[in-house]
Amino acid sequence: MLGVLGLVVVAPFALTAPLPAGHVMDVAERFKPVGYTATRQNVEPRRLWCLGDNKCPSAYMAWDFDKVITNDQLTGWLRAAGYDTAIEGECADLRLGVGIRCWADGSSDGQDIRLNVNVDPTARTSTINLSVS
Repeated sequence: MLGVLGLVVVAPFALTAPLPAGHVMDVAERFKPVGYTATRQNVEPRRLWCLGDNKCPSAYMAWDFDKVITNDQLTGWLRAAGYDTAIEGECADLRLGVGIRCWADGSSDGQDIRLNVNVDPTARTSTINLSVS
């Protein structure tokens, strides 16, 4: 009886206990916009049983820029990170309101890469959002 009770108490913890995110963070941290550091970061660790809507493991990072990012800048950073992606859209298009101007989906070392660039044309600023899972 104690064995079953112990299993009932320990099993949920064992299934949901965080393990190192490892390779996902290694891939995410290779993306380094020159002169900027990530302003937001969220890591969902590896688990035997994932909880919520986020894949586990996964990493989210964001960078805020005081200027509008161009496709050429983004392409350089993606290549330097070793990501197999292609940019869609025009990052520096200021004709529309606030929103996503360009994005890239691809992979690196077996991990899925999703990246988008939000632009505020009035403030002439950009935000890069990166997800690796």
